[in-house]
Amino acid sequence: FMDYQGMDERKVFEKPVVADSFFDYWEEIVSRHGKVVALQDDYLGVKYTYSELFEKIKVFSMGLRALGLRKGDHVGMFSENSANWMIADQGMFLAGIVNAVRGIGSSDAELIYILKHSDSRAVFVQNAFVLNRLKKYLKETSVEFAVILSGDKSSDEDITVPVYSFEEIIKLGEKKAFEKVEIDQNSLATLIYTSGTTGEPKGVMLSYRNLLSQVEVAHYRIRVDCYGSALCVLPIWHAYERTCEYYLMSQGVTFIYTSVKNFKIDLFKYQPNFLISVPRIWESIYSGIQYKLNALPEKKKEKIRTLIRTSIKFRKARRILKGICTELPCPSLGDKLCALGDLILLYPVHKIASATVYKQIKAAFSPNYKLGISGGGALSGYLDEFFDAVGIEVRNGYGLTEASPIISVREPWTGFLNSIGPAFDYTEIKVVNSETKQEVGFGQRGVLMVRGPQVMMGYYKNPESTAKVKTEDGWLNTGDIVYLSKDNNIIIIGREKETIVLSNGENIEPQGIEDACLESPYIKQIVLTGQDKPSLGALVVPDVVNLKSVLGKDADVDEVSVAENPRVKELIKLELKKRVQERPNFVQFERIANFRLLDRELSQEEGFLTQTGKIRRNNVFEYYKDVIDKMYSNV
Repeated sequence: FMDYQGMDERKVFEKPVVADSFFDYWEEIVSRHGKVVALQDDYLGVKYTYSELFEKIKVFSMGLRALGLRKGDHVGMFSENSANWMIADQGMFLAGIVNAVRGIGSSDAELIYILKHSDSRAVFVQNAFVLNRLKKYLKETSVEFAVILSGDKSSDEDITVPVYSFEEIIKLGEKKAFEKVEIDQNSLATLIYTSGTTGEPKGVMLSYRNLLSQVEVAHYRIRVDCYGSALCVLPIWHAYERTCEYYLMSQGVTFIYTSVKNFKIDLFKYQPNFLISVPRIWESIYSGIQYKLNALPEKKKEKIRTLIRTSIKFRKARRILKGICTELPCPSLGDKLCALGDLILLYPVHKIASATVYKQIKAAFSPNYKLGISGGGALSGYLDEFFDAVGIEVRNGYGLTEASPIISVREPWTGFLNSIGPAFDYTEIKVVNSETKQEVGFGQRGVLMVRGPQVMMGYYKNPESTAKVKTEDGWLNTGDIVYLSKDNNIIIIGREKETIVLSNGENIEPQGIEDACLESPYIKQIVLTGQDKPSLGALVVPDVVNLKSVLGKDADVDEVSVAENPRVKELIKLELKKRVQERPNFVQFERIANFRLLDRELSQEEGFLTQTGKIRRNNVFEYYKDVIDKMYSNV
């Protein structure tokens, strides 16, 4: 990999790319990294340097104009990761064309809704299969033609609009000299339809200024100062992946496209330096490490687990002494003395483990790995502590589509685990009481409000929903319940709308409890229940693979039978009790009084997960209503 053309000519640039348009953005990138490989897509069989990529983008832009698309027109784009997606995206931006984006995992009804709602004149799809899914609905839309980004054109005769291939657009563009389009940075660039956990998707309107402001401010927080490759696994249309790619490209990073299906194979094959992903991928990496540990002889396995626990305790002691421990934000003198003792006592063990066991773990993960950023959802505390202990740097980031999306990323030098760091430069934040909207003090929980250059223009054709989350003076209500540390680090507690209110009036944030339960190797997924009920309950998806490792390979614990297996039920019961009661500041009403095991994983295909792995709680509650009702009737 390191023999890529231009690799030796890379330089570290202290200044970020600051641009008013994507044309200026690309010109600056090419001047810095022109000979460096920008995109590698082995599934399409293409590889482009930054100079070649910019030329391809300009040609594609002219091809779109040859088909009659003009500045301000809207088009739908439904595809997963590929080099062609990036070329199409940026070609549209150079022409001032607004793309309404979504992944192909969405239902046909949702994709057609987006085409109609976004007023799209054309639709760009991943392949002919996706187009064939939509063809019978196209006459209900304003779509005038379709473009297939990869593979052959559909040969079906009943498609009612002209169909072009990616290559045909390129050929059309090659016949015209490039003409720059003047674009106001405050004009609409893209519509990103929220996956949402309830209701119909809303079209988040992001301007060119929204997107490009992120490239600038991300540089001062993320500070990529080494060159190499990034494996692109998160859906490229997603605001988080998209913005991170725009930033990393400004630093000359090479992007290699993969998919969730091929992720583990490609991680081993390409051994990337950077990995930008959602918590679910980090959970998968953690589970893979745990699976390998479970396969070791008992004595060796327990020795390694003891080392990891020791390192977690050592790192926690260090945080207490620095005053950045979320479980002990105001340590007493006694707390600090105990932490100092742990620091001195455990340092040699941690040092030896880092040079031996953890070095092997990191090498097995990716020997070239430098940095990972987790976003698109909350990174569970146990994952944060584990990766910190073994020396795999994963910075916790935070944002939402309505903020383009990044609001903050944890600073690397603080080690402030379970936080998402302070807000980006040029970003204002405040924490307010959810009812009175009055600002609260440090350490007090409330709803996070954000104002800055990344905040969306609003929801497309939906002023009522816009008014609910964005004030007239530009403050965005994130809907996240947080508190601020004394140095303005943001600590997320949960979602305002996910709060469970028990019948006794107690308010419970489910995220923290669910995260604690997910530390168990025998629990794959969990959804807390209990709204207007006397106690908490839970729907649990057991981890069949890890259960077999403890109950025996021949145990009756396949996906179907596991829900009725008494040994599994007893093990899960003990795990839930242990994980919940070991939480800091545990109170009795957080106890999970009852639970039910589900016989299959909650999936995106069945509508239980968003495309970034967040649970659609209302869908789960509706589908399993009878199961939940029976669970509480037995309490």
